[in-house]
Amino acid sequence: MKNDISLNSPIYKTLFEISPEGLAFCDQSGRILMVNDEFCRMFGYEREEIVGRNLDEVVAQQASSLDEAKKRGEEYSRSGILQIEVTRQKKDGDYFLPVSVVTTPVMVDGSHHGSLTIYRDISERRKREDEIRISEAKLRGILESHPELILRFTPDLVTTYANKTYCDYHGITYEDAVGRPFADSI
Repeated sequence: MKNDISLNSPIYKTLFEISPEGLAFCDQSGRILMVNDEFCRMFGYEREEIVGRNLDEVVAQQASSLDEAKKRGEEYSRSGILQIEVTRQKKDGDYFLPVSVVTTPVMVDGSHHGSLTIYRDISERRKREDEIRISEAKLRGILESHPELILRFTPDLVTTYANKTYCDYHGITYEDAVGRPFADSI
């Protein structure tokens, strides 16, 4: 049995609308044909305000942002897909960052009908990554300044970390200590 669901079917429209990512479907010139509620929420627009407008002009209003967005559009035209992390603007001019952007062509029966751009707010992920980096830097500072010899191993006793005190004591570099079996250190 052949599944003949049309792109205009309620199923596709529902999937488009309930996506947790901001979605914008544009024609070949970049004019917005359809956006979902999440896109409107992310960028602070009502759907009626942006349908028919150029996508780049909606998400990157200032000249420098618009130039960057247009360069990304040219990159998409050359490669056929775009996957980046950038800053974008809301309707009120505020920036939100960072956002993951994926643009892909929409092909139906071998014919190019436009593009789908997916926006994902990754600011929380970046915040967590920054917190982890800060935590790791603090821990590294504690380990590096500790006056005792400190080593970390894999279960099969290959050295994965040696603090400065250990390296200085043995007259070796960090690179000389790491990756070696512990038995070499005895």
